Amino acid sequence: MGKFSRDKGKRGELEARDLFRNHWNAPDCERAGQISGVYSQDLLRAFPGWHLEIKRIRKIGAIRYTEQALKDSGGSAKHLVLMREDRGSWYLMIPFLSAKAFAEDLITQLGGVFQWPENQK
Repeated sequence: MGKFSRDKGKRGELEARDLFRNHWNAPDCERAGQISGVYSQDLLRAFPGWHLEIKRIRKIGAIRYTEQALKDSGGSAKHLVLMREDRGSWYLMIPFLSAKAFAEDLITQLGGVFQWPENQK
């Protein structure tokens, strides 16, 4: 992998780290490569129990589907895309900054009650 590609990956990981720090109550989130380079996931202490693989690439074809969902929803912040390949597993795509609203609505739909801490609203 060339230096440009490594640097672009590093920038993507730093951007993702900042999203987790600023929006998901993960102030200790760090790039794994920044710590020691021996970890298999890209971010540490971002979302305990979940493996995070961060990709920052020029163009992601599936993003066109989220753009279509946004347009079809009339600009609603609440839109998602559910997709799968033939004979594959289903995947859910939502904008990162919509994840909290999705989590709240999902918990409500499942019959639970959820409230974000005051400093995370």
